[in-house]
Amino acid sequence: MNDVQNSIPHLPPGGSGDALHRTEQIKAMHAAVNPYDQWTLAATKKLLEVFADRSIPARMRGERYSSIVFGDHTADRLSQLLNRELNELRTYFVEVGNELYRLKEKYAHHQGGRTLVLDTNDLLHYSRYDKIPWAGVYGKNAVVVIPHVVVDEIDKKSYATSDSIRKRARGVFGLLEQTLTDQSDGHRWSAACGSRCFSTNPST
Repeated sequence: MNDVQNSIPHLPPGGSGDALHRTEQIKAMHAAVNPYDQWTLAATKKLLEVFADRSIPARMRGERYSSIVFGDHTADRLSQLLNRELNELRTYFVEVGNELYRLKEKYAHHQGGRTLVLDTNDLLHYSRYDKIPWAGVYGKNAVVVIPHVVVDEIDKKSYATSDSIRKRARGVFGLLEQTLTDQSDGHRWSAACGSRCFSTNPST
């Protein structure tokens, strides 16, 4: 990111010089846009490998990206847009990093146990997760993780055209809501399975 930002030429506000000079300025800015475009592509691919939450890599190429790469702007305006976008990306990913650090600290207590990640099919087509003796099967320190993206998928399936899928999804979603409510109240899900359960949604 620093290399991209350092490649942006410094332009005086409002533009200056004759038409030829302004043409040279816009050429210089377009030359700076190219490494920005390549960097966002490479960074998006890396983020997709790391994060299940697709909104994080999607932030690399949002509405302002399209305006920067494809819009028709003066050199001065393009410089402002590009600098603003890079500064906001830097702030955004600092916040993501801080949130990951807080999550690591929050769940550090379960290190050493088994971490079990449930997907949509596990929740829809098998036994209710609150009825499975996770601790008995995987040990008392087992932790059941339900990614936030799975919760979203269950919610979408609660409006499916298939009656059986819709009813099943609504039942599971109600159970998930109760689990998340218990978690927000400071309780760990343990009565039925002797284990703990939480969603990976940072806001819970």
